Amino acid sequence: MREAKTGAKRIISFSLYGSHRLYCEGALHNLELSQKHYAGWVCRYYVDGTVPDRYVRSLSEGGAEVVPVTTASKGPMYGRYWRFLVAAEADVERFIVRDTDSRLNPRERSAVDAWIASGQPFHLMRDSAHHRSAALGGMWGALGGSFPDIAELIDGWGRYDQWGQNDQFVSTILFPRMQGNYLCHDEAGYFDDGHPFPAHPALDGTSFVGEKVDVDGAPIDIWRRAGQLENLRVRETDRAERLQRDLSEARSTIDALNADRAQLASLRDHAIAEKDRMTAERNRAAQERDHIAQERDRTAQERDHAARERDTLSVNYERMLRTERELRKQIADIYNSTSWKTTRPFRYLSRLFHPKRPA
Repeated sequence: MREAKTGAKRIISFSLYGSHRLYCEGALHNLELSQKHYAGWVCRYYVDGTVPDRYVRSLSEGGAEVVPVTTASKGPMYGRYWRFLVAAEADVERFIVRDTDSRLNPRERSAVDAWIASGQPFHLMRDSAHHRSAALGGMWGALGGSFPDIAELIDGWGRYDQWGQNDQFVSTILFPRMQGNYLCHDEAGYFDDGHPFPAHPALDGTSFVGEKVDVDGAPIDIWRRAGQLENLRVRETDRAERLQRDLSEARSTIDALNADRAQLASLRDHAIAEKDRMTAERNRAAQERDHIAQERDRTAQERDHAARERDTLSVNYERMLRTERELRKQIADIYNSTSWKTTRPFRYLSRLFHPKRPA
């Protein structure tokens, strides 16, 4: 982390080009206000040949540093980047970058004092509903020499034709290189890195830091109130848009919940149907089990009956065998008897005289 170079200059850096009174007279007003709010600081104005000589002389006579710019313009907004060139100067203790159409004021000075006391090398401010960039071209500061290659970074940027592009440059190119080593004062509320502005005297001639101040406007109290109301309108519009987005998100969430509920109901119905199917399967299985048990019992009964039949047949078979043996014995006894043997010739004669008739 860089440290402040004690005793070196403190610079308030501005760009000034063209002849529009909003910027030329705004530059003179800020030079005068710097003596009140930034005693000891030096206002530096990067000026090209399009600024009327009377304004350049008034700035020089008022004690400002006037740095002539002779580089050819690369676009209608190229001049807004000149004020960033101070970031390359290592012999500067610290610098802040401001807009000529805004006004130096005690609110920003209180924030700058808090930055100096913090020891951080970079400072950022956001103070309006219009301040929606991470860093704004006319509301930041740093220690001297923080960006030694600032000129190359500007020329490599290549966007110098629209309002707000210098804010994009600081947010896109410089802000990441700060690596979180900054103090930010923020009342806009679009980022979460900010601190409230410190206490300060009442503002005079402006209502917030970075406010565009018209040199030909109505009396201060009227246009300051108009600025406050415009800022309030933007904040309320943003709040209404956020509420509308929240409502749309809530409706989307409700629709998603309804869809989930319908899906859950479908899953519940499917689960009930599945439960009924499983119950029917279980009942059918029970019936099958009972039928199998009955078949098993019937088979057992038939097996017992068959066993009894087998035993009966076995007994009968044994009886028949015994009967057969007895009969065979009786026949054998007859054949062996004396009477059978003595009547044998008569049986022979009987077959001769009484032959068997044909069937």
